[in-house]
Amino acid sequence: MHKQSIGFNWGPGAVSTAVWKGVLVRDLLLNICGGLQEKAKFVCFDGSDKLPNGTYGTSLSLERVLNPMNDVLIAYEMNGAKLTPDHGFPVRLIVPGVIGGRMIKYLSEITVTEVRSDSWYHYHDNRVLPSIVSDADMAKREQWWTRPEYTINELNINSAIASPAHGSAVSISDSQALGKEITISGYAYNGGCKKITRVEITLDSGKSWLVSDLDHPEERPEFRFCTDPFPRQRYWCWCFWSIKVPVRQLLKCKDIHVRAWDSTLNTQPRDLNWNLM
Repeated sequence: MHKQSIGFNWGPGAVSTAVWKGVLVRDLLLNICGGLQEKAKFVCFDGSDKLPNGTYGTSLSLERVLNPMNDVLIAYEMNGAKLTPDHGFPVRLIVPGVIGGRMIKYLSEITVTEVRSDSWYHYHDNRVLPSIVSDADMAKREQWWTRPEYTINELNINSAIASPAHGSAVSISDSQALGKEITISGYAYNGGCKKITRVEITLDSGKSWLVSDLDHPEERPEFRFCTDPFPRQRYWCWCFWSIKVPVRQLLKCKDIHVRAWDSTLNTQPRDLNWNLM
């Protein structure tokens, strides 16, 4: 039995990578809007879409927005073309390495405040509450929704298998097939601009692990464009991993597991923790 949550299951599909063009929110606030008052702590963003509980809005700490290392961007182009309506035309917020709920589409208003956003969606979306919070009534009654420490901001380390896909068939019917190799591949990503340094798979439920090859798009020559005064390597994008495995090793394999590691030696937990969202 699996306990039902009030959220929904994205599977491994709620992530993507694109090349964005726009203006840094930092530059807009400091150079266009006349500067900031000392009491400013947050930057609130609101979209123009009308939803059952008002417009979709959120906020980021002023510290995150002003730090040039964070690349917080108001984007008007995606992959060399103007934004389409599906992706937030005419402009949208991009916060690299952060959960999608912070990246407001159809951006219509930016406000610098002393307090966090008052948008209903800022408090009821993109949170990981403790497993003891069993239902929405309890979360409301005990004010779990409004506790800032349970807000998702930076993404956690994650990885997925893309090939072989679900339902794929691999022939093991004869010695010729058993002598071949199969390529197992996928992607991994992380928040906080932390580099994925290792991706491993196991064919024996974690008794042993095989290390894959990695491909980081940011390290390719065609993507090494940077206008920073002090250029640095970004690791905002997903990376691709792959490994060739002899088909013979799949004979006793019940399932394939994958895990990623990052530059802080953080890795994925084996088991998930249930949460209300």
